[in-house]
Amino acid sequence: MKRKDNPPVDLSDSRATGRPIGRPSLFTPEAQAKIIMAVQAGNFLDTAARYAGVTYDTFRNWMVRGEKELARLAHPSAKPRESEAPFVDFFKAVTEAEAQAEVAAVSHWQTAIQGNWQAAAAFVKSRHRRRWDPPQSQVNVQLNLTADELAKLTDEDIAELSEGRIPSDLLTRLGRPLA
Repeated sequence: MKRKDNPPVDLSDSRATGRPIGRPSLFTPEAQAKIIMAVQAGNFLDTAARYAGVTYDTFRNWMVRGEKELARLAHPSAKPRESEAPFVDFFKAVTEAEAQAEVAAVSHWQTAIQGNWQAAAAFVKSRHRRRWDPPQSQVNVQLNLTADELAKLTDEDIAELSEGRIPSDLLTRLGRPLA
């Protein structure tokens, strides 16, 4: 079968008006401003992207382009690429907005700490997790109790078991030695 070639497309109208060919870019000043504003307010990046009407993947592509160009420009002989400059500016603005949101949140947290030991404890745990909130070891134990053993449980035993704790003397009281 002979392949049909598509007829040539007349691009003279697009070139004459100066409009680019293809669909309009989502990387508009409005979308950028919405993302930056949402990030400054403390929103997650994917939420900020959706708020601006773009997917998180699209947002990440913009950020990666800016970050890559910024890294490339760190080389002494690199010349800026005009096409990438808006992405560099966007990357810098989003990064700064993240920092502003964190500074505002920490400032608010510092205000809440005054006279509130729970807020102070949460703050140091978040800042120094290894020191103030070491990982807890967890052991899963399954108790298969008979009807007679269930009848021997006190209300306190049941309360502790429901909270995931085993009363220290329970096995002894039930006549089950630790193995």
